[in-house]
Amino acid sequence: MRAHTGDLAWLTLRHDDLAATPLAQGEIMGFPPGFLRRAGAAWLARVEDDDLSLAWRVAQGAAGCTILGLERTLVAAPAGDTDDCFDFETLLSMFLTRLAIDVTIATEEGDFGIPLVITSVPVDVRAVAHRLYVIPHLRHPGTEAAGFGVVYQVDTVASTGLDVGAATLSVPLSFHFGPIAFDSATNPRYDLIIDPLGDPPVAGPWRNPGRVTVRHDGGVAGGALASGLLAGVTASLAAFERPTFDIASTTYSFEEALELTIRNTFGTPGSVGIPHDHDVIALPETLPVVENAGSALTLGLGRIGHAQQLALTAEVKLSPAGGLTVVQPVDPEEKLFRILEVPPVDLASRWRLVFLR
Repeated sequence: MRAHTGDLAWLTLRHDDLAATPLAQGEIMGFPPGFLRRAGAAWLARVEDDDLSLAWRVAQGAAGCTILGLERTLVAAPAGDTDDCFDFETLLSMFLTRLAIDVTIATEEGDFGIPLVITSVPVDVRAVAHRLYVIPHLRHPGTEAAGFGVVYQVDTVASTGLDVGAATLSVPLSFHFGPIAFDSATNPRYDLIIDPLGDPPVAGPWRNPGRVTVRHDGGVAGGALASGLLAGVTASLAAFERPTFDIASTTYSFEEALELTIRNTFGTPGSVGIPHDHDVIALPETLPVVENAGSALTLGLGRIGHAQQLALTAEVKLSPAGGLTVVQPVDPEEKLFRILEVPPVDLASRWRLVFLR
């Protein structure tokens, strides 16, 4: 992988592949000669057939299906299903949608306080496109806990009727599993931490807030737009709203619910044999026998439309276009609500999360 939001290559070999298929010399097909010698990061993982994994999609009714509810996840069920089972697609889509909603509100309603006025003409700021990229493997620099990462990216435009500036913001998030704790002698569980959401671990502080980056096009308002976005998003990460989840009549915190539902996809938690020396890596769901080229881009989301209206009821429902309609209270005393029209999430690539034993 040369960049966290760029292309990546992978080489997959089973124990009997070497005799059957000669290896490419000097390059992986689909990449120009010398590309891999300039790679920015590389990982080597031994994946066994019986290693536990969180699949990209868990079918409704399948063993290990946990339904968290549309109101909490903001993830629509796959076509043909009435409910969404928690899976790797749910996990990534949930973060993309929630971050996209928060950034859209902050930019387009002026919560960042971006001082953009050109010759007394007000400047309209819009978040026009959102993307999520997967980083296959990361370790927490404080605890050494294994995990994976994502980069949320948003394109914004400033306009006075004509575009006067554009900026792209990138926000890294990392998910770390460990160290392992035990609810009982037979019920191992991961201690899931998400940098930079929630409370920092004992070995903190968070690392990712300092890694939020922004680039702009140098337009008349590009610099002010970039500065406002960077300051606003960095400040808002600590206030990211993490919902609780009700599972089997018990209310769990955001991190506890994610950890529990991941274990549930493995089957009975007490019998899965989670090792103390586990490792974690995200892999493309379908791997070729020898070689392939691809992209870290996983999900995309178009512009979220929104308006404000009186006397509504807070709710989340499916929209006729296949996306979501989210109604949120803005001012309960004035009975003012925000209506968000979230388009369907676009799929670029499918991954699975593997727990290496």
